Amino acid sequence: IEQVLRKIENALGLTDTQKFAARENGMVLSVDNGHALHPAHPELADPEYRAIMNGGIAIKHHVNYSTDGLSSATLKNILNAANVPYQDLYNKSDVRCGSTLGLVTARTLGIKACDIGIAQLAMHSACETCGSADVATMQKCISAFLTELGK
Repeated sequence: IEQVLRKIENALGLTDTQKFAARENGMVLSVDNGHALHPAHPELADPEYRAIMNGGIAIKHHVNYSTDGLSSATLKNILNAANVPYQDLYNKSDVRCGSTLGLVTARTLGIKACDIGIAQLAMHSACETCGSADVATMQKCISAFLTELGK
């Protein structure tokens, strides 16, 4: 990603100051899926911030994710303006959490990032299941994000 970004910056003829400003004002969405509340195992989900299928974009919060207060608030403002539903997803503190490329990308590029996903059951299995409405919601989310950051 770093090499691609450098090629784009160089092709645009950006100065070092402009490159720094673009990264400082930019943002990356790290898009994946998130664990939905499983009806057979509700004890594995955080009691307050659990993701449900067809409940909107899951904004993922954990030290293994790139989401921080600024990136979360930025995305929420964009989604609120575009009427895109979202939900906060926190892993239960005593349940192991996976990781994403978002954190590495944010650190490598020096750009804020937010990990998001669609809530699903049976992650990493042959029977992954998500809510049908969440696919269209994710499309609206990404469209609103790109439109707002392109201004």
